[in-house]
Amino acid sequence: MRANNEKASAICARRIEAQAPGDFEWISRPFAGIFQQADPSKPDNAIVNYRGDSIRFLSPQKEWVRVSYECAFDAERGTVVGVRVRPGRLDQPLALQAPSGPNGEPPQAGPVKPGPLAEAILKAAKQRSAKPQKPPPPPKVGEPSPIDFTQIDSRRGSW
Repeated sequence: MRANNEKASAICARRIEAQAPGDFEWISRPFAGIFQQADPSKPDNAIVNYRGDSIRFLSPQKEWVRVSYECAFDAERGTVVGVRVRPGRLDQPLALQAPSGPNGEPPQAGPVKPGPLAEAILKAAKQRSAKPQKPPPPPKVGEPSPIDFTQIDSRRGSW
C-alpha cells in the first residue's frame, strides 16, 4: 500500500478532479499525499482501495463543497480501476456514502464520467436557473444607488 501511494496519488488525482462539476481545489497538495486511508488488496487480486477527503468542488452556485473520494488502484498494472466521490468528509457515517459495487469496489470503471455528486449539483443548478426571474425595477430618481464611491487622499503615502 505504501509503496504505491505516490504513484496512485498521481494517477488518481486526475480522475478525482474530472468528477468536479466545475472548479476544484486541493487542500493538501502538493506538500502532502491525497490519501488518508487505504484497504489492502485481497489475495486474489492486487487492487488497493485508497480514500481521502483533501479536495473541495465549486458548485454552480459558487459554493465550495468538501468531498471525500475513493480510488481503486490496481498495483500490478499501475492503473486506476474506478473512482467514486461523495459530499462530506471521511469521518462522516458510512450510511451517508453511496453503495459500493460488487466485491466492495467502487462501481465506476472505465472512462471517467460525471459522478453522482457532480450530477446532483448540476441538476440543482438547472432547477434554480429554470425558474424565470424578474429583472429588478429601474431605480427611481432620488433613491440610493448600489454603487458607493470612496475618495482616498492621494497626498498620503500609503492607504
